[in-house]
Amino acid sequence: MKDLRDSGCVSKTIRWGVELVANGGECVDVPLHLQVSSASTAAQKLVEAAGGSVTRVYYTRLGLHALLKPENIERKGRALPRPVRAWPPRDNGKYDT
Repeated sequence: MKDLRDSGCVSKTIRWGVELVANGGECVDVPLHLQVSSASTAAQKLVEAAGGSVTRVYYTRLGLHALLKPENIERKGRALPRPVRAWPPRDNGKYDT
């Protein structure tokens, strides 16, 4: 998600993650390996048809902040937070890792 934000593919303000949708996806012809918060099944099929992969990843609010702006946390002298071990039970089946 950080690479998508830094390249300008998504807006600079990411609050809850990045959702991949299939609008204009017919032109995907190179293999992309993406980690996003959610993805539509059509978008996932388009990326996989081009030889890429889509992984749905769960981040807490602090984890997403650490992913997008690690320099802010390191500047304060804090350690980067560890990834979550499991997502909330209400989200079972929504995420891959």
